[in-house]
Amino acid sequence: MLTFDQKDFCLFITEEFFAEMKTEYELDNEMETLHYLVQWLRTGLRLDEYLHGEYRTYIDRYAVAKGLTKQFAVFFTHGHEENGQWMYDNKGKSRTVQSWVKANDGKFACIACYLCNPGMLTVKTKKSLLLLPDRIIGGIEQSNDIDERFHLTLIHPKEGDVDGYTLDYHLRKLQTT
Repeated sequence: MLTFDQKDFCLFITEEFFAEMKTEYELDNEMETLHYLVQWLRTGLRLDEYLHGEYRTYIDRYAVAKGLTKQFAVFFTHGHEENGQWMYDNKGKSRTVQSWVKANDGKFACIACYLCNPGMLTVKTKKSLLLLPDRIIGGIEQSNDIDERFHLTLIHPKEGDVDGYTLDYHLRKLQTT
């Protein structure tokens, strides 16, 4: 697993996925590949919507309320379903997304899982917020119509979905705790 600290998030990506993207998009080196993937996450896959604005305010307040010092982890690789479980491959072995999430739960205020989720499966945390896709995440070259392919859901470990309609309620609730 490769880890890259960015200005406003920590990126976790499997070595295989990183190498595949470098080759597939004919990128010259690791820095160019990292830049390309970060830009895709930020704009094409809408990560910036959660790194800035009201969602970020909520995540920051949640971090303070729960005593979490690191703000945002992004797990980015291929995902698939196997025997009813959400999986990813690392170094030739299938692993559950839940195991990765569990290992990082409580280290970050929010864990964003940017992995295809064809079975519309979910994972759980005890401390961290989750940002999950509801299905397949499309390719870089198709990012203009990304809204039609998948939706991201911010999930509180105890209260469930936090969306645009309930964000103010959840922000007020954090202020009273």
